[in-house]
Formats: sequence, structure tokens, C-alpha cells
Amino acid sequence: MTQKLSLKVKNTPKKPGVYIFKNKNKKVIYIGKAKNLYKRVNSYFQKKHEDQKTILLVEKIVSVDFIVTDNELEALILELNMIKKHRPVYNIEYKDDKSYPYICITMSDEFPRISSTREAHKKGVRYFGPYISASSLRETVDTLRSIFKLRTCRGTTPGRATHRTVENGKKVYTPCLNYHIDKCMAPCAQKISAEEYKKTVKEVIKFLEGNPKQTIKALEEDMKNAAESEDYEKAARLRDKIFAAQMVLSKQKVSDDSGEDLDIFGTASKDGYFAVALFMVRGGKLLGSESFEFKEQAEKEPLLSFIKHYYHSTSYVPKEVLTAEEISDVQTLELWLSDIRKTRVKVRKPQRGKKKRLVDLASKNAGHSIDFYLKRLQVESTRAMESLKQLKESLGIEMPYRIEAYDISNIAGTSAVGSMVVFEDAKPKKEHYRKFKIRFDEGINDYEMMAEVIARRLKGLSRTGGDKSFSTKPNLILVDGGKGQLSAGKKTLDRYSTNIDLASLAKREEELFVPGKAESIKLAKDSAALRLVQSVRDEAHRFAIEYHRKLRSKKMLTSVLDDIEGIGQKRKKMLINNFGSVAAIKKLDAASLAKKTGLSTDLSQKILEHVASK
Repeated sequence: MTQKLSLKVKNTPKKPGVYIFKNKNKKVIYIGKAKNLYKRVNSYFQKKHEDQKTILLVEKIVSVDFIVTDNELEALILELNMIKKHRPVYNIEYKDDKSYPYICITMSDEFPRISSTREAHKKGVRYFGPYISASSLRETVDTLRSIFKLRTCRGTTPGRATHRTVENGKKVYTPCLNYHIDKCMAPCAQKISAEEYKKTVKEVIKFLEGNPKQTIKALEEDMKNAAESEDYEKAARLRDKIFAAQMVLSKQKVSDDSGEDLDIFGTASKDGYFAVALFMVRGGKLLGSESFEFKEQAEKEPLLSFIKHYYHSTSYVPKEVLTAEEISDVQTLELWLSDIRKTRVKVRKPQRGKKKRLVDLASKNAGHSIDFYLKRLQVESTRAMESLKQLKESLGIEMPYRIEAYDISNIAGTSAVGSMVVFEDAKPKKEHYRKFKIRFDEGINDYEMMAEVIARRLKGLSRTGGDKSFSTKPNLILVDGGKGQLSAGKKTLDRYSTNIDLASLAKREEELFVPGKAESIKLAKDSAALRLVQSVRDEAHRFAIEYHRKLRSKKMLTSVLDDIEGIGQKRKKMLINNFGSVAAIKKLDAASLAKKTGLSTDLSQKILEHVASK
């Protein structure tokens, strides 16, 4: 430990907060939170560690920063946000960093609509979920549409533009197909009153809150009343609703007679990997389960880390969370989850009874999951090595453990960009991807542009301690194109006197060219080697097009903003950085744009009107 680091560690405050470890390149490698920063940070340097990952972490720490917070809850929230931003290598890497799907009902609309979303944060919208799989969510939405017939058309008012006419200055709608197949009540055509529609919405909410029996009972009462008043058409519709709701109820597996909402986390570990199996119980019924596997890192409590990550990306927290392991800082976790739920949440490891058996079952599932995951990794590794071996033999080159592929994207020579993607052991290494703005400006010349990109990349080989993507030498460089691109790449490689293998892949016939061979090499269409080079080439193409579109969108937005009075260079830069494209701004209203940018509502309205006219 250096003198500077030692001084910083010794002077760490004895308060709650977040600590950040960095390596010699000033890159964040680990983020943690602590009730007492001094005790936690010093514990890394004052004792011997048995865990190899922690030993490696400590060896790489060159500097430490900390952010003091008022309490542990603030520290926990800050830790989560910083981990998501920096993705430190020694924090657990969650491959499944996704937002979960929700059912949403637009409660602020006069006739609320039902749909699915992955963004659970808008005001005036009621969210239900999360659902573990998108297919189960779609099935639920389809079932609800069959039972309750809420509208799905977009917009705050019901009706589709294709079914709209104007009569006497008023918009008049005719029912769409959903009405005719009995999946919508057609509020757009005044087939139902707002009062009756909202009564149906309340039934949907009760159903989604896990009270289908209560909903069915209310529907049965309404059916009885309709029959007694001889409104047999209404009674028949209610009968069909009841039947559909009962079918949904009968399909659900009962796991707990109490009707509780629970999340159950089971765990298993093996060969340096950790698995979590999540059971979601809503209204006493097991809605589904999902397993998550990841490599163990320097985290002392991977389950706690996973739980924090999981609830950071979901908006619903059940009343009780059951875990297979004791959570050390359970009070802070409960406080945070209770703050999300707005009512008290209990987190505990059950010791006996039905809930203990459910946790054990979840852990058993986690064990099966990790066994399957390790077998899959083994098979994937074998296949990867086979594809590399085939490529080596077909091209007559060294084993291509690291392949770098390059592509150029431009339209009529404008906003030209280059991409570099990296595959190691036949798998994408996305943290080593790089993109280039082309400096060549003498018209359209893909060969010169390709030579420029490869030259700029190869300069990085001689730099030590810099960009690891550039300082790591590739075994094979693959360029998109034919003999012309190959020639441009070969001249550049010769200039830098590297012994890196080179090949080009021409798309039309999917044939490979290598220096020194006039004839192309055609790999078998079903060969693993061909699938690999196609994947690498296509990824380079995708990455280049993605960057090119982003630059074009920014350029277009810059051009549009040039003509607006009151938008100078500073505001223009702010709008470009925040939104990046005209399309992104068009999605907003004046109030939203003003809130996001700090501009006045009048100026925001002027911007939107100008953008809409383009």
C-alpha cells in the first residue's frame, strides 16, 4: 500500500456512506456501502483474506474515495446507483440487467386503457407486476381483455385515427375490430358510459391485486341482478366474464392458502458461480419462477447484492421477502424496501413450516439451475474452441483467440464512421468495442477509410498502461469486404510491422480472402467457423450503423435548432446531449420539455412547434 493510500485509509470518516476503490488507471473496480466507512475500508487492508477474489481486489487498489451520507439508507441507494453507472469489475456482474414487464392502466384518462410496459414510473398510471416473463404478461393481458374488454388503443382519448371522421367540426369514431370480436367495449363510439367503464376498471384492479375470487363474487352478484331485471344480454356477458375468470383461477398453482404476496429467494453456489432462484407468489399463488446465474466476485454477501439490484429495477415489493440465507444488514434493507412499497416490508429467513419448505424448494431449483448453467458453459466453450480450430486450419493461421473486426458506415461520404468489435474465445468482449469518427475527407473511399481506422487502432499497441482494448494484440483482424479492403488492411499492417493475421469476408458469396492467396476460401455453409466469422462481421456492421445513425440524428437536430430564436450554442449543446435526435424531442409536450431542460414553457413550445414543422 502506498503512503498516499495509507494516509487516505487511516483518515476515512467513521460515518455511513459509500466507498469507491480504483486501480492504477483510475478506473473504478469496486463500490460498497458501510454503516461505518472507517471500519469497513480498513478491514480490507488490516487482515489476511482467505477469499482469492478479495486478495486480488486488494492488490489492485491504488486509491480510495468515499461519499459520506446521513444514514445507511441513503448509502444503500447511492451504492446501487453508482454500481449501475460504473459497473465495477469486482462487483457482481448481472447479465440479466433488464427492466421487467408490467401491466399498466392509465388511471388519469377518462377511459383508462390497459397495456404492457417496461417503464414503471409515469404519474397517473397504475402498474401491476413485475412479470417474470413477457409471454405470461401477454397471456394475462389477453385474458383480461377477454374478461373485461378495456380499450388498448393509444392516446389519452379512445379511438383509432383510421376509424375517425369529422362531422360538424367534431371527431366521430366508429368501433374497430376489437369491438366486433368482443374484446373492447368501444367507448370511442359511446357504446358505454364513463361511469360504467370505470366500474369495470375497478374490477380489473381487484383482479390484478390478487383478489380474483372477490371479483368473481361481485360479477356473480351483478349477473343475478341483471337476470332478475330481465336484462338477459347483460347477464350473458357477465356469465362469460365469470367463466373466463374462473378458468384463469383454475390454472394457477396454489402455494400458500393465506393469500399472501411473497418473493422467495433460494440460493446455490458451485465452482465459483452463484445462482439465485426467485419464486413470485401473489395472492397465495405461484405466478412463476426464474433463475439467475453469475460469477462470484469480491461481494461478501452475493444474495444481499442481488436482492438490492433486483428491487432497484422493479417497482413492486411484496409485504414479505423470504431468503435462504441470513441477511446481515436486514434493518437497512427492510427500511429501503418499505420506502419503495410505502408500507412495512419484512425480510427474513424462515426456520420451519410451509415457508421454510418453499425456500428450500427455491434453493433446490437454484442448485439445478447452476448445474445446467455450468454444463451449458462447458458445451459453449467446446463449441467455441472447435470453431476457432476450424478457422485456424481453413485459413492456415495461428489460433485466433482474439479476433478484431472492422467496418465502415457512411451515406454519400457524410458522417463517416468506423467500428471495431472484439471477440475473445469466440465470444463478444463488448467492453473492448471501439468506434471512430473518420478524419478522411476527400470524398467516398472505403479503402482509405478502412486503412485509417486500422492504423489508428494499431498505434495503440505500442502504448503501455493505456486503453486495454488497443494495447491488447489481436491474433486475427477481419475486415468487411473483398480484395480491396484486404489490400488496404495489408498495407497498414505492413507499415506497423506486425505479425497479426488478416482476412476479409465478402458478403455476396460469403467467401474469405487472405493475403498471398489469389483464390477465395469458401467454408462449408454448416461449419462452425463460417458461423463465427459471420457473427463477428455482422456485429461490426451493426455497431458501425448504430454509431452512424446516432451521429446523423445529432447532426439533423443541430441543423433544426439553428433556426430557433433564443437557442444559442450552450442551449443547443444541452438539447443535443439530452435528447440526441429530433424524434426524441417530438415525443414530449411543452411541460415535459421545460421540466427536463429548465427552459421556459413558452420557449419549449416554440421548439416543439419548429421541430414538428420539419
